[in-house]
Amino acid sequence: MLEIEGLVHRYANGRGVGPVSLRAGAGEALGVVGPNGAGKSTLFNGLCGSGPLSGGAVRLNGRDTGRRLPSAAVGFLPETCRLLPSMTALQAVAFERGVRGLAVSDSGLADALGAMGVDDAGDAAVSALSQGMRRRVGIVCAFLGSPPVVVADEPLNGLDVDGVLLFRDLLRDYLAHGGALLISSHILDLLDEVCARVLLLRDGLVVETVDADGGRVEQAYRRLRAESSEAAGRLARKARTGPRRPAADCGAALLPGGEPRRPRPAQRSASRARAASRARRCASGSRPASRTKSVSWARTTSWSRAARQGLAM
Repeated sequence: MLEIEGLVHRYANGRGVGPVSLRAGAGEALGVVGPNGAGKSTLFNGLCGSGPLSGGAVRLNGRDTGRRLPSAAVGFLPETCRLLPSMTALQAVAFERGVRGLAVSDSGLADALGAMGVDDAGDAAVSALSQGMRRRVGIVCAFLGSPPVVVADEPLNGLDVDGVLLFRDLLRDYLAHGGALLISSHILDLLDEVCARVLLLRDGLVVETVDADGGRVEQAYRRLRAESSEAAGRLARKARTGPRRPAADCGAALLPGGEPRRPRPAQRSASRARAASRARRCASGSRPASRTKSVSWARTTSWSRAARQGLAM
């Protein structure tokens, strides 16, 4: 039994995951879905020791393991390939055995590669393998030694039809022998087929738990997307409109408390006097007294005169 209570990590921009709580029993596959940025990879990486976590507790078969699963107890298939390109496929699987401290013989490594159809490519460098073959090697590493828990993030990425069929056979055998699986996939039919329940994540939180049966996962996800789009639309409209200020106060200075600063009577009288003086000068045809304005006015006049002379010619 895998139990997670209040697992959380938030980045500076507010994104991340949690608090999230879940349970997966022996022989059970638990799905996790959500839009991009919902927190699936943050949850999986943190649980398997490949990413940060700031809170929460994990228990495996009743034993407290801190915030993460111990490396020997979990096989992790990340969304992107993390195999060392300079290694051969066989060396990559042997490296996984060493990192997790697994008691798997060399012949067991070869058998594991053969179960995913990679036996003929065992001596080939990872860098020379196709994307699908690299994914198969990653699947072998995750399920190596039949750990109590496997965490698979988009396991079908890059697989051809043969690879998908081999993965399904491997998955059925693993669950039949009591393994617990956490899986995320954009292929909802896969989750319908292998999962008993599916958690829907939005903004790092579980918003719904769905029994995976008869297309319910797709229906729930469509509903989640519609709600997310509606919420995003409301935020966008609010950002465009923003808080409105009274029209009468738009040009007024504000006091420290936010109240509009009203001009004093003496200031109003001086402003009226200056406006009246400007009006009299304009009426008499006199030029502005400001040097800057005078230069600008003279340049404008000369450009206009030159334009008229050119037209007359």
